Amino acid sequence: MALAVGAYLGELMLRSSGGRWTYCTEQNHARLELANGLVGYPHGKVAKRLEHGSEHSLEAFYWYGVTREPPPNTIVTLVNPTD
Repeated sequence: MALAVGAYLGELMLRSSGGRWTYCTEQNHARLELANGLVGYPHGKVAKRLEHGSEHSLEAFYWYGVTREPPPNTIVTLVNPTD
């Protein structure tokens, strides 16, 4: 399920903003390199959504990937990667 929905989500993003599919050997996953400079892993995002629920919003993933802006009515939480 994650592969099919992730491929669909990725194609929607590519057709909306441009870019290409590539393969990341470090992560062992297909990834998107969007024309706006962002890199994303739609298959992984879908897998997280299926595993953990609505806290992993596909709509927010799509919106941010295409616009580089937080989705409307969202709260942005900054996380320190060293914590």
